[in-house]
Amino acid sequence: MASEFTLYAFDRSEQLIATLSNQTGANLLSVVHSEQLNTLSVTLQYSGRLSLFSGYYLGFYDTDDFFQLFEIKRMEEVQNGDGMAVEVYAEHVVYELLSEMVVDFTLQNATADDVVDGILSGTRWTCNSSQNFGTHTVDLTYKNALSCLNQVQEMWGLCYRP
Repeated sequence: MASEFTLYAFDRSEQLIATLSNQTGANLLSVVHSEQLNTLSVTLQYSGRLSLFSGYYLGFYDTDDFFQLFEIKRMEEVQNGDGMAVEVYAEHVVYELLSEMVVDFTLQNATADDVVDGILSGTRWTCNSSQNFGTHTVDLTYKNALSCLNQVQEMWGLCYRP
């Protein structure tokens, strides 16, 4: 990490508990963000002052200045040249939509916004688009919400940002 990078740590209720940096003397050793997989791998210098657990969150501002939030899935202590370090693996919170089922959802002559709003109904997610991309008839039955969003993306030729 050549340039300054800040990572924010949150507890399970998404309350900020720490700000981590790669500045000289800081505990953030490396960060690898895979946009294709929506995963985050972080190596932290071990510190008894910071307690991270599975289910906690890490977030950062991407190069387009959008905040990206990841849920910690696993952690492993490793030995490095400077003592102990902790490797953290996290997945983007958009994956929580895999457990949200769309049971029976049909709209005729619907806009993409209407369909996405229906898919995300009952979740903590919202759609911030207000553009008109035309209308389609949509029939979504027994699919997870993320799969439904991907179907909307293909149907309208859209790109969404989690």
